[in-house]
Amino acid sequence: MTELEIQRSVKKYSTAILQIATEKKMLDVLNKDMHKLRVFFEIIFANDTTRKDYLTISRNFAILPYGKKINILKNIANDIGINGFTYNFLTLLLHSKKLYIIQAMASEWEQIFLEYQGYFKVEVRSVMPTSKAQETKIKKLITKHHGEKFYLEKIIDKSILGGLILTFKGYTYDDSLRGKLVKIKSA
Repeated sequence: MTELEIQRSVKKYSTAILQIATEKKMLDVLNKDMHKLRVFFEIIFANDTTRKDYLTISRNFAILPYGKKINILKNIANDIGINGFTYNFLTLLLHSKKLYIIQAMASEWEQIFLEYQGYFKVEVRSVMPTSKAQETKIKKLITKHHGEKFYLEKIIDKSILGGLILTFKGYTYDDSLRGKLVKIKSA
């Protein structure tokens, strides 16, 4: 399964479950459960031993009978406190042979959820983490020109050498040292 195929499945199933959760008034429950799943995967992948154990279990999971898979899924859901609505979604993924997308879906859930609610992403690239003062300035600038429904995705990118690159709604504002050097070189 390629990364692109996983992303397509994540988008398709995320959109569907968000629509159903909205109709059933279960959006807050689903959001909390996806957060629990993200934390679950972060703990598993926090060190090499648990990551290797999980990957071994994942490979063996594929050959288990369906009933055993359901029992394992039920135990995990109970252990981390997943609601019945979300558990039913996970069993649907299992039945559809798409359970493998749940890690990607859980890790990207915040972005998926915010975009579903009408927010847009502002990608902030910098060499080092942005300060609170820089973030406040960025937020004021974006709000002034594009409204308040956005979220920041901060990315550390040493290749820009310094400064910031903001990307959102098809725009790129490049105030990086690398961008300035490229402009000087091409002039």
